[in-house]
Amino acid sequence: AQSMAYDKKRKVTVMFGGAGFPFQLGDTWEYNGKDWTQIKTNPNSTPTPRDHSRMVYDESRGVCVLFGGWDQKNGNKLMNDTWEYDGKGWTQITTKTLPAGRCWHNMVYDRHRGRVIMNGGFTTDTWEYDGTDWTRISTKTFPLGASESASSFDWIRRKMVQFGGSARGKMDTETWEYSGVALASYSRWGKGCSKAQLGSATGTLPQLGKTLPIVITSLPAKTGVVALFFGASNRALGSVVLPLALDGLGMTGCALEITPDLMIPVAVTKGIASANIPIPNDTKLLGSMFYNQAMLPDATANKAGWSLTNAVRGIIGK
Repeated sequence: AQSMAYDKKRKVTVMFGGAGFPFQLGDTWEYNGKDWTQIKTNPNSTPTPRDHSRMVYDESRGVCVLFGGWDQKNGNKLMNDTWEYDGKGWTQITTKTLPAGRCWHNMVYDRHRGRVIMNGGFTTDTWEYDGTDWTRISTKTFPLGASESASSFDWIRRKMVQFGGSARGKMDTETWEYSGVALASYSRWGKGCSKAQLGSATGTLPQLGKTLPIVITSLPAKTGVVALFFGASNRALGSVVLPLALDGLGMTGCALEITPDLMIPVAVTKGIASANIPIPNDTKLLGSMFYNQAMLPDATANKAGWSLTNAVRGIIGK
C-alpha cells in the first residue's frame, strides 16, 4: 500500500507512506541495496500520511513524483495533490489543472516523451504530467479495470502496458497499451546561479512547422552576448553524471544541467536575449526531447565572471 520508485541518478529506492497499524504512515525511506535509511524531512512540507498513493521517478528532471492516495486522518478522503522528492526534501507542486482525487491508480514514466502517465483509481480517465501541469487526455477507448491493476512502461516499444484490475464488481483479465500523444512542452527546472531567466516568449511551445521564440530575461547590465546551449541529454556528459558542479572553475554555486551539444551566440537588446528557433514540419520529430541552458558573462557572480541560467526541457508536439 506504500509508494515506491527507483531513483536512477542516486541509485536508491525511495519509499513513502503506507497502511501502518493503527495509523497510516507518512515517513520517507531510502534503500541503497544494503540497508534502509529513514530520511528526515520537514514535517511542514511533506505529504500527509496516506496509503495507496502512487509514485514514479522522472528521469528527465531527477525527481520522484507522487500523486494522490487515501488519507484517513485528514477527513478520510481521496487526495489529489502532486508532490516531488529530490533526495533532500519534498515539494508540493501547484498546477493549473488538477485531476480528481484517487487511490489504487496507475502511474508510469514515459522516458521518451518526458511525461508521467496516470490513469484509473476507481475512474477511467487518463492524465499526463510534464513537470509543470497535468493534462487530461481524451481517448476513444480505455481500460475498465479502473483500480488495483498493474502497469509498467515498455521503453523499447514506447508504450505503457497495463493488466488486470477490479471494476464493476469483478476482476478483469484484460491487457491494454497506451502510446501517448505528442503534446508540446517547454518546462523549466532548477534555479541556475544567475538572476537571468530562460524560457519561451509568451509561453509559446515547440510545435511542428512553427518557430519557438526562446528568451533570456533579467540579464545583468552591459551584457552583450549570451551563449545558448542545446543538449540531447540531462543525464550524463560522457562518463560524468549531470548536473556537474562548476565550483572548481570559479563558478561557485553554478551547475551544468545539460549536455552542451550545440551553442548559439545570442545578442542582447535592452536587457533581453532572443532567439527564434524554426522547427521543421516533420512528423518524425514528434515527441522528440531537447534541453536548453544559457551561460552569460557576469562580473559580480563569482571569481570566474560567468553564470548559468535555469535549464529547460522541450518536447516537440503538434
